[in-house]
Amino acid sequence: MQSHSRIVLFCLFVLFVGEIYAKDISYDDSTRLLLVALDMKNHNDTKNSLGVFEHLFSKKKKYIYLDNIIQLNMKLRRYHTVIALTHRYATIYPNHEQTIYQQRVKALVYTDRYKRAIDTQKYIIKYYHSQFNLFNLSKIHYRQKEFENAQKYAIEALSIKSNNKIAVYYTNMLYNDMNQTTKAKQYLEYYIQTHKPSYDLYVAMAKIYIKNNNISHTIDMTKKLYMLTKQRNTTYKYIDEFATKILRYMDTTQKLDMVKFLKSQEIQTDMLLSLYLDVGELNKAQALTKELYMETKKLRYYAQNSMLQYELATNKNDVLDEVISEFNYIISKDKHSRYLNFLGYLLIDHDVDIKRGLKLAKQAVKKSPQNIAYKDSLAWGYYKQSQCDKAKMVMYNILSDKTISDKTILEHNRKIRRCK
Repeated sequence: MQSHSRIVLFCLFVLFVGEIYAKDISYDDSTRLLLVALDMKNHNDTKNSLGVFEHLFSKKKKYIYLDNIIQLNMKLRRYHTVIALTHRYATIYPNHEQTIYQQRVKALVYTDRYKRAIDTQKYIIKYYHSQFNLFNLSKIHYRQKEFENAQKYAIEALSIKSNNKIAVYYTNMLYNDMNQTTKAKQYLEYYIQTHKPSYDLYVAMAKIYIKNNNISHTIDMTKKLYMLTKQRNTTYKYIDEFATKILRYMDTTQKLDMVKFLKSQEIQTDMLLSLYLDVGELNKAQALTKELYMETKKLRYYAQNSMLQYELATNKNDVLDEVISEFNYIISKDKHSRYLNFLGYLLIDHDVDIKRGLKLAKQAVKKSPQNIAYKDSLAWGYYKQSQCDKAKMVMYNILSDKTISDKTILEHNRKIRRCK
């Protein structure tokens, strides 16, 4: 109801403005018009918002109107208009000259006029010397692959005060673009030692360690990230995303050490779950998924717990009905390809409902056509229905794609080859 009222109100605003244009009357209600324009802007009605601000500016040359006109033209990618506006009005609004010229620089960069952009940015720095403006000049040179100049202004920006974002930018430039890998590593290590802990700094350092194949240092930095996140009492989501990416570089000893660390710090996250699954601690993984589900109510933990219940069962038939029931509920909430395939395979493999299982497997393959496990479920379904030609065709597609070592797929292939 509130949404409908808001739409009606918004339409009345637009009609009101339209009447002003149509009648060309002198109506000094700038406050209401400003609210209309801002409302349009906030709801991405960019062109109409621009029209209102231009009308306001034509009546009264207030800077707030001009600023919004420039912003909206930038959003509409009318860079030549921005360049013209900033050229015309920069000297008329001396108190806002820096902001106007900064917008001009952006428009010049977006139109590949780098020389003019650099000259304008240097003018800004001459009269408004700041870290922000120096960093912007460095980035313009960087876009031009003028790394020596980019480095020069990055260093000057950092000389004003410390800034983690610029420090990471400078380090990455040294490492990735200027082939100064040792200098980059030493600089960032020193910067981390002399500044407050930072997520961005630790991630940047860990990435350099990975590139240098220094997994032990990467793990140490990852542990620091977890401790920092714990101290700040924030979500582990982002550090988990990073940590799980380095899992494949770790040997068994390092994985077990990471498990020990996470448990000692009572950090129960996706990384710990991934580690349990990777080292074959399925019972601990199942217990953790239950705890994570109780804590977060996220369906993926519920699904993972149900899958592990099936995998761990000595006699699969003892838990089959319960797991099928749980997955019927799961796919009613989320038709992820993994869930569709898991339920479909159970129905096929246990001869519960091959027709429905095959339908679910087809849906999974449609969603993720390159997944060989889903294709195997499809082939197995065709085999169970004695559709040998279709089963062989799908299996041929799997085997021709890459070398297969999965025992289940190889066993299915052996049986399908004999199908007549």
